[in-house]
Amino acid sequence: MQKTKTTSIALCTCDGARYLAEQIESILKQTQLPDEIVICDDVSTDNTAQIIDFYKKTAPLPILFIQNSTRIGTIKNFEKAITACSGDIIFLADQDDFWKPNKIKLSVQVLNNNPSCGYVFSDAELTDSHLDLKLGNLWEAIGFTNNRFNKYCSGDQLPVMLTDGNFIYGNTMAFRGIYKQLIIPILSTYYSCAHDTWISILLSSLGFYGVPIPEPLIYYRQHDKQQAGAGKKISTTDKIGHILRNKIDFFDGHRKSIEAIRDRVHLFSHGSHKESEDTLNQLIAHYHIRAALYKKSGLSKLKSIVSELRTGRYSRFSQSWKSAIKDFLTI
Repeated sequence: MQKTKTTSIALCTCDGARYLAEQIESILKQTQLPDEIVICDDVSTDNTAQIIDFYKKTAPLPILFIQNSTRIGTIKNFEKAITACSGDIIFLADQDDFWKPNKIKLSVQVLNNNPSCGYVFSDAELTDSHLDLKLGNLWEAIGFTNNRFNKYCSGDQLPVMLTDGNFIYGNTMAFRGIYKQLIIPILSTYYSCAHDTWISILLSSLGFYGVPIPEPLIYYRQHDKQQAGAGKKISTTDKIGHILRNKIDFFDGHRKSIEAIRDRVHLFSHGSHKESEDTLNQLIAHYHIRAALYKKSGLSKLKSIVSELRTGRYSRFSQSWKSAIKDFLTI
C-alpha cells in the first residue's frame, strides 16, 4: 500500500492584506487539506500579520508564521518558506490568488502517477481583482501553445523551457520536498529567473522532469498592485523605454542566474548530465554575446549579429532573425 504523501504550502506575503484572507480560505476549503501552511512575511506594513494570527488560532491545521526582520525580496522569501516546509510535496502560493478546491488533490494524484517526475504545474484562469471578470487562461496569454506543450511533454524539456519565455508559474507549481537539498539556496537574484524558473529549470536539467496539468487549478487575480501578471498590455513607448534601459541588465542578470543553475547541475550530477550542461552553456554564450552588442555600433555590431545567427543560437533561444533585427536597431 502506497504511503500517503504529506503536503506543505509555502505562502509568501508582503503587504498582502487586501486578498490574503480569501487565499487562505481557498486553501482551507481544499478537498484534500494540506498538512501544514508555512507563511513567510517580508515586513508587511498593513494588517497582514493580524490576518495570519487569526488563522493560526482558527485553522484546522498547523500554520507556521515566520516574520522577517528586514525585507529580503520575493526570491529569498520563498527560499525561506520552502526551507521551513516539512512535507513530501511542497506547493508554492502567492498571497493574492484563489485556489480551486481540487488543486492539491489533483496535483498529488499526478505526482503519484508519475513517480520519476520532480514537479507539476497547471494552467490558471485569469480574472480581474474581484474574481468576477474572466480574462482567459494563463497558458494562452503567455504563449504556451499546444505545439510547445507537446514538445515539452515529448522528452527533452530544457530546450523548450529556454526558448520564448517562461511558462511555468510558481503559483501553479508543486514539487517533491526531497529535492529541497538541490534547490536551496536559490542563487538567482534576477527577476526573470525567479524561484519558479530556478526550480523548474534545475529539476528538468537533472532529469526530474515536470508534468503539466492542462486544467486551470487557480484563479490568477490580475490587479494593479501585483508584482507579476500575465498577458498585460504594454504601450509601445513603455516597451521602447524598457529595451533602452534594461537589455544589458537583462542579458547579464539572466546569464549569471543560468550560470548558477549550470554549476548546481554539475555539482549534483558529477557531470553525468552533460547534455543539459551543454544546453545551458549555449544559452549563457548567447546572452553574453547579446549583452555585448549594446556596447557596439555599425559594422562591428552587424558582424557580431551575423556571427551569432550562424551559430543557430538566435533560433534556438530567441525569436530568430526578429531578435537579431531588434538587437541591430536598438541603440
